[in-house]
Amino acid sequence: MQGYNGSFSHQNENSLDFSMPIGTEILAIRDGVVVKVVEKNDINCSTIDCIKFNNVILVYHSDGTFAEYVHIKQNGSEVKVGEKVSQGQLIGYSGNVGYSSTPHLHVSVFKHTIKEKITLKTKFKINNGEIVDKLIERKEYSRNY
Repeated sequence: MQGYNGSFSHQNENSLDFSMPIGTEILAIRDGVVVKVVEKNDINCSTIDCIKFNNVILVYHSDGTFAEYVHIKQNGSEVKVGEKVSQGQLIGYSGNVGYSSTPHLHVSVFKHTIKEKITLKTKFKINNGEIVDKLIERKEYSRNY
């Protein structure tokens, strides 16, 4: 739906938005430990003011990076803070909450320094799993493995 440095809300940010129906399963993209869960909100709007209503699952990885899954539905987390998660594990359900104009999942991988949050481009396995590539905005991809 929106790619790296996207035109709506990803300027200077390596984040991805995946269009999906509310209630779609969200799977962990990497192993890690859950460090933050917000799932109480049910408000959404398409202005930056609604960012304070974002529901989020934040996972810390062993290499010092974090994965952020945003706009999960109210009470849509299947994990708790401190829980270890494995790649491919169900962690929650998508929604349309916070700074969001349509149902989708916002995903970013980032490292955090003392001064700034640095988002990173992330490669995904596509097609039959043998192709690994960075995704491009408005291009459709499939997973057949």
